[in-house]
Amino acid sequence: MDNNSYNISYNPYYTPHTPAPCPPAFNPTPTPQHSTIWTNQPPQTPSTWTPAMYYSHPRNLPLTPRKRRHTHIEDENALPTFPQSPTRPSPPKKKRASPRSWSDKIHLVLDTLKQLDWSLADLLYYFFRLRDDKEEPISRSHRHAAAVQHFLRGKTKVTPAFILDAWLRTADGRLAVDSEEHHLMYSTTTDYKNIKSVRPALTSFAVQLARTRICREARAALSVAGEAPKKHLEWGDIGSGTVAGASAAIQRDQPIFWNFVVSCAGLKPIKGVEDLPERKRRPVEGVCMHLISTVNYVAAPRSPRARLVPTLRGLFYFAESVPYDVFAFSSRVAHTPSYSTMCRLLMKLSEHEAEITKEVGRDPVKCGIVRLDNVQNYLLQRDHRIGSENMMNIGIAATYFEAHDVDPRAFDLESKRALLAKNERQHVTAEKIVQWIDQDHFEYVLSLQWINTLVDYIPSLQHMKRQVSERYRTRAAKIRLPTRRTDFHPLATSSKNETVTTELKDALVDFFGQIGQSQKDYDRRLMLVGGDGLTYEKLIQLKRYLQFHSDPFESGELIEPALEWWHLGWTDLSRIFETHWGEPLTRDPSTLGHSATKIGRPTPPNLKKVDYYPGAELAYLVLDVRMLDCWRNYFRTADLLKHFEHLAANAQLPSFEELEKSALQLYRTYSSASAIYFAATDAESSSDWSDAIPHGAPWSEDPDSELVAKAEAEKKAEAAKKAEAARKAAAAKGKGKKNRKLDTSEDTSPPFVGDQVLAQSIAFMRDTLVSREMAYAVAEGDVGRVYEMVKHMLFMFAGSSHTKYTSYLLETLCNLELESSKELRLAILKQSLVNVTGKDGSFCAGDFIQEYLNRMLQAIVERKGTDYGDSYVRNVIARNLHHFARIKLEVRQGEGLAKRSGRHTAPRMKAEVRILLSEYCRKELHLRRPGRHYRDAVTSCDDFAKGFNNLLSGKLARWAAETVYLRNLAKSSSTEAIPPKGDDLGDGLADEMEDIDGTESPAMAIMAVVDGEMQMVEVDPKTAGYSMDELMDELRGEEELGDMQVDEEEGGCFAGVDTFSDGDME
Repeated sequence: MDNNSYNISYNPYYTPHTPAPCPPAFNPTPTPQHSTIWTNQPPQTPSTWTPAMYYSHPRNLPLTPRKRRHTHIEDENALPTFPQSPTRPSPPKKKRASPRSWSDKIHLVLDTLKQLDWSLADLLYYFFRLRDDKEEPISRSHRHAAAVQHFLRGKTKVTPAFILDAWLRTADGRLAVDSEEHHLMYSTTTDYKNIKSVRPALTSFAVQLARTRICREARAALSVAGEAPKKHLEWGDIGSGTVAGASAAIQRDQPIFWNFVVSCAGLKPIKGVEDLPERKRRPVEGVCMHLISTVNYVAAPRSPRARLVPTLRGLFYFAESVPYDVFAFSSRVAHTPSYSTMCRLLMKLSEHEAEITKEVGRDPVKCGIVRLDNVQNYLLQRDHRIGSENMMNIGIAATYFEAHDVDPRAFDLESKRALLAKNERQHVTAEKIVQWIDQDHFEYVLSLQWINTLVDYIPSLQHMKRQVSERYRTRAAKIRLPTRRTDFHPLATSSKNETVTTELKDALVDFFGQIGQSQKDYDRRLMLVGGDGLTYEKLIQLKRYLQFHSDPFESGELIEPALEWWHLGWTDLSRIFETHWGEPLTRDPSTLGHSATKIGRPTPPNLKKVDYYPGAELAYLVLDVRMLDCWRNYFRTADLLKHFEHLAANAQLPSFEELEKSALQLYRTYSSASAIYFAATDAESSSDWSDAIPHGAPWSEDPDSELVAKAEAEKKAEAAKKAEAARKAAAAKGKGKKNRKLDTSEDTSPPFVGDQVLAQSIAFMRDTLVSREMAYAVAEGDVGRVYEMVKHMLFMFAGSSHTKYTSYLLETLCNLELESSKELRLAILKQSLVNVTGKDGSFCAGDFIQEYLNRMLQAIVERKGTDYGDSYVRNVIARNLHHFARIKLEVRQGEGLAKRSGRHTAPRMKAEVRILLSEYCRKELHLRRPGRHYRDAVTSCDDFAKGFNNLLSGKLARWAAETVYLRNLAKSSSTEAIPPKGDDLGDGLADEMEDIDGTESPAMAIMAVVDGEMQMVEVDPKTAGYSMDELMDELRGEEELGDMQVDEEEGGCFAGVDTFSDGDME
């Protein structure tokens, strides 16, 4: 570019109509240039300039320096050109001046400024200032404005950012340590405009500008102006997505603050999410989100957005029952709201839940069930006074479960009255109840367990698991419930005692009122009320006492009691232990106690009421191993695993259909009622059953060691001495003659040819198969299969010491089969199971959820030391219980914490399986050995047969007559004969009263079906940081098979078992 035209647009004092002459060479002593321009003007200073001077040149100058254009050939003013003659010398070229360097140009500018009596600061000030001394906007020329705009908008080669960076980093602006403004670097207190040095001014300018912007962002983000405020916070606003949503809102609305905090936490500038450092223990993003949320809460404590995360933390603390002092400290540092604020919030949330529950309860197109149970804890008084004593704190808790896929018309009151008027139960017999059982289905569904156990333990058959699950859900299915989440609403608790009839009535009126059903305003239809055995019994008694009222609500006619399944299954499991445990030091391998001793399991302290989780785990393990031993006998092999490995290697594995036939045969041989009969009576005769079981070694009277035989002889001798002493004492009173005759009589009974040990093992497998099938059907959500097992359990309870449940099941079956329409029976059965997760295979009994909530409630009330009817418990805790369980899980999930397993880290069951398989094989437990019996064994352990005979003997008829009479007292005349009191089918309240003595509640376990396999995990609602969703997800994790999983590389659960390692067979 030509030097004559360069910078012409940047010199406001240069005449644009004449070309600028070439400047002279640099001279240290500057000389005035262009003196002709200033001849008639006095020297000007910045203070004497006028605005007119800015417009002394035309305003149509170019905005940027012009570039010289090449002359075109077509220009008419151009001189013609001729080719030079080769003989004529060309004229000499004009010598052009060399371009100035940047240093020369700087000196030229400085010379010009000196002539104008300006400094560099004056130039920059007047070039960029916005207002004059009177604070009026500066009127700039077009040329001036264009130049400033061109530079500040970054359209020049050198941008403003480059200039600022040079100012900040140049050594010319560095101050000495002892200078006045050295301490003003990054100052937040001194206005940057009052700082003279460039580096302190620039750093303070950046800090103060960022601070202003951060405050403006916070005010805009936390302002509620223009937003429709919500009336109150709802539980739907709190969950696992709360933290992620708050983090996204902060990054969107407070990006500078977020970046500063994240960069500070990461110790390096963060430009994007990809730059965030990965930390497992304390992730930077989560920590910064909580830090900024805390700051926002301090800045705007009434802003809904600012309160959200602190409220989440407060609810989590409340659900975990943290001490009050922790709340006080957290509120002080703005980590959470105060304890009183949280209580008020929970009370509002509880009121909102109460409104929702009442709306659902009064909806005419919906129906549901109220489940209630007693709650209790022991209150220890630290300061004893009159009226302040140690006592049992008793109350009642209830929950309303909504019903899905149920027709409300099934609960018609008039239809129920018509069926009750027929009094069909007075004609019920034991044979008729047996006819209610679907025997074909019962046989097939239990035979499936034989296949299920085999494919669980044999690696080469693992591929058949899905086929087993498919059979359960197709051919074996009865009434499968659709997989969907069950909505439930905990109700406010009551301080009443359910064992007192009047107090139970008051509690029911309270609970019915919470679902919108009151004495003056109620729906004229049946209201389903469920509970455990004791609650069920008390509800029936209450209806008998209230039958004299004319109003359906007052008389309790609307109450439809329902027996819940989880407590029923628990009691049946206790019956199995009581019946099949045996003596503590028994030598009988068929007893459950013998197997437990072999694998080091202790004897339960109370065989009538065992802990559910360890009891079920032990019983189902022993069942599996005994079934495997039967499979081994069926295939006539010494090692079942090696047998199938050989078949798999030769491609000779049986098909699933072949296994079905084999399983049915094994069921009939080792787990049917006829098998118990054949084994107990005659193990020698030829029959289909005897042909299916191989003969074992002949039975000897004393198969054990001489030490045991000697101990038995000493025991017999001591017993003989006592008998002789008793005989002599009786002879002195004249009664010895008859005794002597009895003592000298010889036993003329035929020799025992049955196999008592085999019969007892068959009875154990049959009972435990029913128990596990019920648990399996519950988890699958098939209420039809559950109901079939309940029918079978009636006879088992009738033949055991748990006769209370005999009356409960008789009442339940007669009510469902004889006194309910098909629609009502189906509706009641459908509401017996719930699915709180909405996932397949995750159903559970309704009373299990109620028990889970009760444990949580009892833990909170025990810490608080208050009454179950207290306003704090009713209006703050009770209705929010299920949300407390959810919040514990979702807060952890929101922070990315790993799930805390509710399952104990137990070793795999290979050792137990090896030991039991070896013991059963050595003892030939499942081979026919006629005459085998032990003297300390129970004579008969077939509870089903004993129960059937008990009902057939007249107890059932007397029960039916008594119940019909008691429920029709209001309709019968006073002259009617009172039926004779039937035999007591119950065994007192002690059988059903749960932990009234204040002892620790037994362990709970939840079950789920995963790929056709039932999994079980222990839960502790008092301390658990998880909910049902997490428990079900855990059962579906990488370790979902748990102890039953087979490692093919290790060869299965009983790989390498030497079945004869303990010596030769007897």
